[in-house]
Amino acid sequence: MNLTNCLKFTVVIPTRNRAETLYHTLRTCVSQQYVNFEIIVSDNNSVDNTKDVVDCFDDNRIRYINTQRSIGMTSNWEFALSYVTGDYVMDLGDDDGLLDNTIERASNILTQNPFQALIWQKSNYNWPDVANNPNELSIFLINKIYVLSVKPILYLISLGLTSFGRIPSVYSGF
Repeated sequence: MNLTNCLKFTVVIPTRNRAETLYHTLRTCVSQQYVNFEIIVSDNNSVDNTKDVVDCFDDNRIRYINTQRSIGMTSNWEFALSYVTGDYVMDLGDDDGLLDNTIERASNILTQNPFQALIWQKSNYNWPDVANNPNELSIFLINKIYVLSVKPILYLISLGLTSFGRIPSVYSGF
């Protein structure tokens, strides 16, 4: 693949003492077939084996960074953002994952339609230790692109007529 005109994506995974779930999250990231992307694991001073989990992947797309002291979640996110080199960035929870070909599909959409942001309906998985509906997976399959103007949505939010979930977010998109 020629990377010269290829969009670069960054997946940021903030984490703290979640090595067990982080392993599965990273597994879904390194299985992506798209070439031009990086994975930044921002370790918020974990005391478990988080670094060992990251190192076990031996994948040059993964960069491990450590805050060296415990900081708030927002500060960890800001810390990680200072290391991003991609054209588009997403925040991926350390207990979440990417479906197969997520980044390739995002690249195809954004190459054909140079939007500033791309969001999608977030899939949901309940881990086995969740009290209600353990091991439940919900994936919403809608094959349509909607172009949104954020200003009218912000106005509706200010009136209490819709939620923040309608505006672009790096948590369920790039």
